[in-house]
Amino acid sequence: MGARREIKTFVENERPQQSSFLEPGQDCWGSVKQRIDIQLDTIDEYCGLAGIDHIDVLKSDTQGFDLDVLRGNLKEAPGDGWEKLSKMAQEERALTKRVDAMLIEWAKLSEEVQ
Repeated sequence: MGARREIKTFVENERPQQSSFLEPGQDCWGSVKQRIDIQLDTIDEYCGLAGIDHIDVLKSDTQGFDLDVLRGNLKEAPGDGWEKLSKMAQEERALTKRVDAMLIEWAKLSEEVQ
């Protein structure tokens, strides 16, 4: 899932928990095993194909790519984005910082779309 339908390079690390669509930083453990081009879809595209019309809880573990995943919902359905994602669960590590940053950015995007 991503902000838009596109092909994006996935960076696979020898340590699976470090694999991401984002390039590894200085503090990253392990080393890059390979880079793979992946077709991304948005949340809305996936839900449309799967016949899902409402999301109560979205569990996201995308190694720093969470905001792009959420942006995929705002682009397609700016008016009902908050209702579709009424609850969001993240892994415990860095939860507060990451969720706060996403909500601030999401609020800004929502204002821009309206």
